[in-house]
Amino acid sequence: MTPLIWMAKQASKERWTQDEDGRLKKIVTENKNRNWKKIAEHFPGRTDVQCLHRWQKVLNPNLVKGPWTPAEDAKVRQLVSLHGPKKWSLIFVTQLSSSAAAK
Repeated sequence: MTPLIWMAKQASKERWTQDEDGRLKKIVTENKNRNWKKIAEHFPGRTDVQCLHRWQKVLNPNLVKGPWTPAEDAKVRQLVSLHGPKKWSLIFVTQLSSSAAAK
């Protein structure tokens, strides 16, 4: 009996190129941010996790980078004093529901 050999896709450790970034933006838009395994098929040597991470942490146009505004900082302080410093899931849900109500 021969041992099973699993062929795992090797994740590239190379930096993302501008060409890859442009293609990823286009493909994510076409696939509506849904199927990351399918998206990764367009990037030999990249995994679905790498593609998702690149989109969520770098390329997503809705990503807000930079320091918090004074209003955001005050809101976090208020929610932490209300729910406690170890209730981040509750704070997140509370912030989400108050943001939705404001719209």
